[in-house]
Amino acid sequence: MLGEDGLDLAGISCEQPEGMVPIRIEWRRDVLRPPQNLLVFGYPPYPNHEPALHHSRAELHAIPKRIGRDKESLVISSVTRPGFSGGPVLSDRGMVIGVVEQENVGQVEGANPLIYISATPARYCSELNFPAD
Repeated sequence: MLGEDGLDLAGISCEQPEGMVPIRIEWRRDVLRPPQNLLVFGYPPYPNHEPALHHSRAELHAIPKRIGRDKESLVISSVTRPGFSGGPVLSDRGMVIGVVEQENVGQVEGANPLIYISATPARYCSELNFPAD
C-alpha cells in the first residue's frame, strides 16, 4: 500500500507469523520531544556475510516540516550505512516512532561536518490505505 503524495511510506499486508510479537507504534505526536535517545535498525550488507540485523544508537534532534511538503520529518543523529532505509526507529520506550527515509545526509559547515539521517514519523502509517478484510 502506498501513501498519498508527499508521504514517503509504503506498507505490505501479510499474515503475522505464529509466535511473532509486533512492535507497537507510537501514534502520539506530543511524546516526541528532542533530545530523545533512539535505536535505529536495518540490514546493511556486510561483505562475505549473510544479512544480519544491525542497530545504531541515535538521538532525535528536531521534527521540522520538509521543504515543499506539509509532512514532518524526524532529524536524527546517527551514522548508518546503506541498508537502513525502511528500517524502524525505536524510542527509549521501545515503540516505533519512525521509518528511515534518508541515510547519512551530509553537510559541511566550515570544518565541522553535519551528518544525520531523517525518518518519516510512524504516525503517518495511519494514512496508508490498507483494504478492509
